[in-house]
Amino acid sequence: MKVLHVINSLELAGAETLLTDLALRLSQRNIDVEIYVLKASGSSLEEKVKRSGVRLYFSSITSVYSPLQIPALVKHLFRHKYDLIHVHLFPAQLWAACAASFAPVPLITTEHSTYNRRRTVLFRVLDRWMYKRYRAVVTISKATAVALSKWLPEIAKRICTILNGIEVSYFVNAQAVDIKMLPSLQRPLLVSVGRLEQEKDQATLLKSLPYLEAAHLLLIGEGPMRDQLQELASQLAVTHRVHFLGRRTDVPNLLKIADVYVQPSRWEGFGIATLEAMAAGVPVVVSRVAGLKDVVGDAGLLFEPGNEWELAEKISALLASQETRREYAVRGQIRAMQFDIKHTVDRYEDLYLQILGRSDEAKHFVP
Repeated sequence: MKVLHVINSLELAGAETLLTDLALRLSQRNIDVEIYVLKASGSSLEEKVKRSGVRLYFSSITSVYSPLQIPALVKHLFRHKYDLIHVHLFPAQLWAACAASFAPVPLITTEHSTYNRRRTVLFRVLDRWMYKRYRAVVTISKATAVALSKWLPEIAKRICTILNGIEVSYFVNAQAVDIKMLPSLQRPLLVSVGRLEQEKDQATLLKSLPYLEAAHLLLIGEGPMRDQLQELASQLAVTHRVHFLGRRTDVPNLLKIADVYVQPSRWEGFGIATLEAMAAGVPVVVSRVAGLKDVVGDAGLLFEPGNEWELAEKISALLASQETRREYAVRGQIRAMQFDIKHTVDRYEDLYLQILGRSDEAKHFVP
């Protein structure tokens, strides 16, 4: 079986991390896996793929939004024959659907979020055409499946849910960084990982800090909201307690020094970063949105999205009691084991076999 994964880029983010882990694991099962990226980013994920031996191709077109991506991908598909194409994220989903019209190959796609900005009347026709080109649409959580089914009821029968997964042992066994290497840090220490953009809502987390005397915050990630968030920290007079670390390749090690992990997102399809924190043994506080609350269950504390007072209250409850933090840390690690990447890979492998008419070889897939 030869499978091509197509994605916009391999910048360090949830969908990109899942694709990388999935591709590398599948390649270890005698599946010929290759990855086609619309735009190079020079990220650590690209380097990880290259070291693994999985073939990595880059489009010659510089913009991920250019329709010229279609002929470039068609050319690649004619040059390299595939049994199946697995696509992640928009606009890669659109370009692959168009390309497959010229170079017919079975398509599946993974929907990575409960919401996107295309879900307006103007884009419904485009989405309806695009998703109908896919033999299966995988959603990463039940919440994502519900949201997509409401948006396009006509494709509901093609939707199946395969929960995201992570390399749990990688986070369990990570060694903590030496906090002395970050001399400006003080405890208690909060950590949040995610792209600095509106949907991740780090602003609400910053607004909670004035109610959390002495707590320091590590923000790990980069994005278009960085300048605004730094300005907000200044306005709130908490600049000395907020540390913008940008993109990091040592996230598991940084998680190990956290007293509390916080994910304040306005929406999430799943919440890989939160799951990683749970696996690392860090008690978590997350916004009460569908994707996150499904992952966390009763293993963390939840607050209403955008409510900085409730967020501060939940963080304070954890910081006030080492015993409570320890209890939620243990709960989180136990729950994280349910999301080990092996289970995710099992399900995807069997879905591939089903799509290719080889269901008799499948062992794990349940429609």
